[in-house]
Amino acid sequence: MCRAQKQRIRRIIHDSVSLTVVMIILGASSLARGAGATAVVIKPGFVLYKYIRGEKPPANLGDIERQLHKSFALVIQATNSKSHKEETIHNCDEWQKAYEEGFAPKTQVDQDFWNSVGLSCMGGRLLLSAQPANVTYLDNLAVDKRLPRYLPASFKFRVAPDDRPSHAPNWAAATKHLKMTEKAEGGIVFETVDAYHVIDIFGYGDFDHDGIQDMLLRLEHSVKQGTYSTAALYVMSRKDHSSVLSIKQEYPSMLAQ
Repeated sequence: MCRAQKQRIRRIIHDSVSLTVVMIILGASSLARGAGATAVVIKPGFVLYKYIRGEKPPANLGDIERQLHKSFALVIQATNSKSHKEETIHNCDEWQKAYEEGFAPKTQVDQDFWNSVGLSCMGGRLLLSAQPANVTYLDNLAVDKRLPRYLPASFKFRVAPDDRPSHAPNWAAATKHLKMTEKAEGGIVFETVDAYHVIDIFGYGDFDHDGIQDMLLRLEHSVKQGTYSTAALYVMSRKDHSSVLSIKQEYPSMLAQ
């Protein structure tokens, strides 16, 4: 290969790299304005790896897929009240099958782990099913003390079944004395007089394949006095940069169908 040919190849490579960089910059700019494609994003609040001995936070979707098949650090004993069968649950695949067949945790210890790891298993499957979004209205949504203003009033903690749903415009207005007490990379903790409210951000992506970026988060309420708690996964989004997030799909604590 002559010198002129080598120089021409170098120019082609240089021009190609420069064009790629420009396209990335333009893509990021258009996304910030609410248009453009963005990949599925995994956030530190997704902690399935903590239930699996020796695992690390997932670096990509391939890691999540692998973790769904790996054995938990603890096993779950489950029983089916209709068939009177018992099963030992070792991983997310077995948990999903047992849940769909109507199994439930056998003891209180099993139930606590069943619920916690079950929501993470479900979250992992949702992240794998998500597609890149074409449009986002979440780029200006800060995960800080202002977040309750943009969450729906239905996030209000209802301890008693007869508690009436709130008609307030958002969670902040629906809940008295709601204040942020802790903020971490993966989520945020709020507190009221009688309860803690923990929000873990699992990730972002187009979960319902409508082209708009959604947020996947886990919300847990727990009373300060006693052991009662409840948790659920939510797929949420909005259609402008200032409105309250709407719930597209809710996945409550995974007891049994």
